[in-house]
Amino acid sequence: MCHYFLNLKVGVIHGIKLAFHYMNKNEGGHGGFVINIGSNAGFEPFELAPVYAGCKHGINGLTKSYGTEFHWERTGIKVNAVCPGPVDTALFYSFPDMCLDKEVAGKHNNSVKFIQPEEVADAVLFVVGENKNGALLRVDCNGRRYIES
Repeated sequence: MCHYFLNLKVGVIHGIKLAFHYMNKNEGGHGGFVINIGSNAGFEPFELAPVYAGCKHGINGLTKSYGTEFHWERTGIKVNAVCPGPVDTALFYSFPDMCLDKEVAGKHNNSVKFIQPEEVADAVLFVVGENKNGALLRVDCNGRRYIES
């Protein structure tokens, strides 16, 4: 599962740094939004995939840390995250193969309700429209809701 760590380091961390470099209102940019894609696995322990869950917890922490007035005032950039539950994608179906216990993970997959990718896209548009900063928007079969820390 080391590719999850790579996604966190290269995708999210590097992506935020690039946004702060190119979008920074004090360096010729126009400000704007960074929307990270986290996961519901970033809120609780997930024993079947600890590295995956740890990286998703990292996305939440980065989002909340960069999504503060401190950074907003200096850059004009708001940082939020959309954190979906299981999504009907290839990753959902291949997930048991990447877990510590494939059989238990398969049973887990069979027991959860997943959402469609379009629901994640709608959640991204929703959080931008809300004009929040440092927000974690959870989206799953129970709908959308902000997670307060």
